Amino acid sequence: MPEYLAPGVYVEEVDRGPKPIEGVSTSTAGFVGMTVRGPTTGLPVLVTGFADFRRQFGDYFDFGPTFAGHNYLPYAIDGFFANGGRRAYAMRVMPATAAKSKVTTTGGLITRLKPGENAVTGQTKLKLLTLRVSAQAPSFACA
Repeated sequence: MPEYLAPGVYVEEVDRGPKPIEGVSTSTAGFVGMTVRGPTTGLPVLVTGFADFRRQFGDYFDFGPTFAGHNYLPYAIDGFFANGGRRAYAMRVMPATAAKSKVTTTGGLITRLKPGENAVTGQTKLKLLTLRVSAQAPSFACA
């Protein structure tokens, strides 16, 4: 609409060029990658913190050269929440050749192996980081 500043002088502003882009929230993101556990089908899962991610998908992992370069999702999620992210949708993917595991609770040993010390194939001894015996310890077997 013209603005009347003085008799016979009219000023009318006309928008030219692109309009500025409005800011959008960057506190929600989506992540897809390999995790220790979690659903591989269906919709992505909403996680609201790294503790929530660990509860549903597991913690950081390094299972030797098989997963080298494919184990970055927990680090990415942790970094996202450490830098102010509020909500993330995570989806687990697996190779098509991955074998499913089944859990039985017949008792046994719960242990963690020393990283990097058990990678030699044909080895007859394992170096353990921790060891506990439990009557209800889950044992895993590939199907």
